[in-house]
Amino acid sequence: MQTSNQIIPIQDLDSVKAPLDEASFLPPDFYGRDSHFVLEKERVLKNNWLVVGRWEQVEKRGDYFTIDLLEEPLLIVRDKNEVKVLSNVCLHRAGPVAKDSGNRKSFTCPYHLWSYELDGSFKTAPHMEQAKNFNKKNCSLNEFPVTEWQGFIFVNLSKNAAPLVLDGIGGLDEIVSPYNLHKLKRLEPIHFSCPWDWKISVENVMEFYHYPGVHADTVGASFDIRSSTDAEFDKMVETLGAKNQYDAGQGKSYAYGMQSSKQSLNIPGMPAYELSLHLNDKQIGVHVFPNLSLIITPTFTVWPHIIIESENHHRLEYILLVHPEFAAHADHHQAREYLRDMIQRIHEEDMPILAHVAKGLKSENHVAGRICRLEYIIWQFHNWMLEQLTSFRE
Repeated sequence: MQTSNQIIPIQDLDSVKAPLDEASFLPPDFYGRDSHFVLEKERVLKNNWLVVGRWEQVEKRGDYFTIDLLEEPLLIVRDKNEVKVLSNVCLHRAGPVAKDSGNRKSFTCPYHLWSYELDGSFKTAPHMEQAKNFNKKNCSLNEFPVTEWQGFIFVNLSKNAAPLVLDGIGGLDEIVSPYNLHKLKRLEPIHFSCPWDWKISVENVMEFYHYPGVHADTVGASFDIRSSTDAEFDKMVETLGAKNQYDAGQGKSYAYGMQSSKQSLNIPGMPAYELSLHLNDKQIGVHVFPNLSLIITPTFTVWPHIIIESENHHRLEYILLVHPEFAAHADHHQAREYLRDMIQRIHEEDMPILAHVAKGLKSENHVAGRICRLEYIIWQFHNWMLEQLTSFRE
């Protein structure tokens, strides 16, 4: 197994770091290779903040859900007014202390009935009264750092990540404030299993360049992909008083972009955000590296939740975030199903081409292609990735 002291098995990075109009994609060795994924997991994924869920999944005390992330079983629970991310591994024989989601007053491992309080502290263990030097204080569930942003819950698996800084002048809080993301509620996820490198899916979400081809039968004709050019980006920067261009060595952990619709993005019967006029026909893409991506429209937000498992597999949950009244009201059932069907159809258009990309990246004859200007967020993401890989400290 490779260690953090070994040389990163990649080459030709000057073309990745080049200015946008001269840049190429990451070399194929970055994708689907165990040798690279070992380093990527240690230096990038575990060392940064990964999104695991939303506030409304743990709205009340005792609400919880479970998720396996990078082979780490996690338990997310609300204890009083605090959200905690605990290890879902019993301190006795490594069984699960919780399954799926729900509401509990405490957690009990089904294997030997060891139990734990909501904060992860040890509660009881049958027939351990005669065990010598058995210290209950040493039997609390492992706890991971947690932070929240705009209703999203993030965890850091290394326990030493720098704070997640997304606010301030020109920060994402300023960009997304008109949309009240922190109030939105999720609809039931649409599940996909993706047997390829997680970055392939992330990069697909980051650009609108593929819309006219891949999504010709759904949304491809509805958007003007040229709105991702520098002119439109500069207009957004000027309007919002913000700037987020990547500067080598000083890259932010997030990026954003927008594109214009050729028709209204409002859906009849759905509550709309109160937006400035220049945003009414815009679709905003927001990306917090490495694994949070959002597609925000005036009436709903699409959250493709990428749950990374290995170098060649991740789970993808497509989740719609909507106004609370729209999520709950029975009269909106048909509209909710329409939206879910639309999102499923769009992603089913993506799946075959992404599978072929994964195959093509393993071809001995493939070399990294040139980046199009419309893919500038991928360029930002790649440079951020390189910075994380090369600046890692144990």
